[in-house]
Order: sequence, then structure tokens, then C-alpha cells
Amino acid sequence: MLTFLESIGISVGPILATLGIGSLAMALALQETLQNTLSGLFLVVDSPVQVGDYVKLSSGQEGWLTQLGWRSSKFRRMNENIVNRSQFAVGGRDFSRISAHATAR
Repeated sequence: MLTFLESIGISVGPILATLGIGSLAMALALQETLQNTLSGLFLVVDSPVQVGDYVKLSSGQEGWLTQLGWRSSKFRRMNENIVNRSQFAVGGRDFSRISAHATAR
């Protein structure tokens, strides 16, 4: 393909440079998405926490895990607020599972 373009007089250098810069921009844009997806995969496959567990994150936030997804998790705090956290914030950092399937509300 590149040889064909060169043979008809089209310079492929600028095309390759544009593709390289575009690929770098795409990789930087997808970095956070990939972090969350891989952390979510870790949490689902390894199952260190389950819905209903009382969890304390390294950021100091704590609450009952109400939803565990690929990209984010939802926690219900003591004041009944629902907090949505990215999986990287949950699975990519230290956290403590204080109780499994806590029933205190």
C-alpha cells in the first residue's frame, strides 16, 4: 500500500507522522478507561469484595458496596448518600473489607 502511494506520487511520510500522533492521542485518551476496566476485571475475577460488604477505601471514604460493575462501584455511606467510585479508585488502590455482608444500617 505504501509502495503504491509512493509510486503515484503521494508522500507517505506525513501520513505516517499523522497516524503516529493520532495513535498517541488515542492511547492517552483511553488510559483511564483501560485502568478502570482492568481494575474492574480484577475485582470481578478475584472477588476480594462482594455486594453487601462494608468497605473502607484508602481515600477515607467508607460504606456498603451496593453495586459492583466493570467501570465503577456504588457505595451507600452511613448518611445514606450514594457514592459512585471508579474501579481504579477501588481495585487499583488499597482498601479494607471491614465486614462481609454487613447488616447494620
